[in-house]
Amino acid sequence: MGPGTQGVYRPVWIIFWSDTLLAEKGFYGSEACPKMKGAEVGGGCRMPIEYCRVMPAMRVTDLDGAIRFFTGLLGFQVAWRTTDDCADDGNPRPGSGETAMLEAGGVALLLSTGSHLGGPPAFTGVLYFQMQGVSELYQSLLGKVDFAWHLEQMPYGTLEFGVRGPDSYTLAFSMEAPG
Repeated sequence: MGPGTQGVYRPVWIIFWSDTLLAEKGFYGSEACPKMKGAEVGGGCRMPIEYCRVMPAMRVTDLDGAIRFFTGLLGFQVAWRTTDDCADDGNPRPGSGETAMLEAGGVALLLSTGSHLGGPPAFTGVLYFQMQGVSELYQSLLGKVDFAWHLEQMPYGTLEFGVRGPDSYTLAFSMEAPG
């Protein structure tokens, strides 16, 4: 940011999985990821690009607490966890901290205490989880979480609610409104 600029720069890390890994996990050919061949990008150039999913890498201050929140309340599973993100030589990368990959259905979240994700945890948007069973999840969370907004049918055609998760991340759970 240049001189006189207001605010603080907070990096957001988005990780794209490789074609091979996505194919192995069965994402291609499903509703979750129709292949986009020859999409127009940039200045009108046609390139073989394929967007299939986004995996947020979220910095947290308490990895154990964040894991308890996502697994205990939201039904995620720990896919893997490590105490250090190691370089190819086997030595921990500077600022790597603890890291865990959580998964639920076709959704993956990377949680880390590492300083390599920037300053203190901060996110000014909302992470939307498209899902089925929004009403049931909402009912199961009553009295257990801090709601950003309660279950409601939105004018744009979704049934959704939002909660404040670990480190004040706002998480929304949404599905196409019935009928």
